[in-house]
Order: sequence, then structure tokens, then C-alpha cells
Amino acid sequence: MVGTAWHTSADDRNEIGPAMQLLLAEAKYLAQRRHHLSAERYRSAVEALKTASDLVLNMDCRDPEEQRQREWYLQHGDNLWAFLEEHVA
Repeated sequence: MVGTAWHTSADDRNEIGPAMQLLLAEAKYLAQRRHHLSAERYRSAVEALKTASDLVLNMDCRDPEEQRQREWYLQHGDNLWAFLEEHVA
């Protein structure tokens, strides 16, 4: 059934892991397209991804697994986006 994730309660699902995976997939796509973007547009997109990541990692979470995932992403935060920084002009 389409859209069922929107009907589950926030307490019943893990949001941080899937959200970060989506952001990382977007970052990979951005890195692959970097030659098709101006340096300014690329930098802006990189900053938008980092901002979105910060917002995700600051979401409330009560689930222990979700808390562990958040801690892992916080510990590795700068390294997650390093492959994007190599290409910033």
C-alpha cells in the first residue's frame, strides 16, 4: 500500500538511518554530476546536503537503535561528506 509509512507513528519507525541513506545517495548523485554544475551551484548543493544532515541528526529519537545510528553518524559526520569536498572548487 502506497503511503503507509506516513501513517505509522514516529515512535514505531526509525527515521534517522533511512533519511541519512537518502542524503548519502543524493550526495553520490551530486558528485557524479559535479562537472555539469557551476562551482557555485555545486557548493550550494553540498551545503544544502550538510544542512539537511544536521537537521536529521538533531531530530528527537527515543529508540535505542535510532540513538546508536545517530551517534555513529555524528562521530563520522565530517568524513561522510569528504568525497564532496574534494570536488569543491
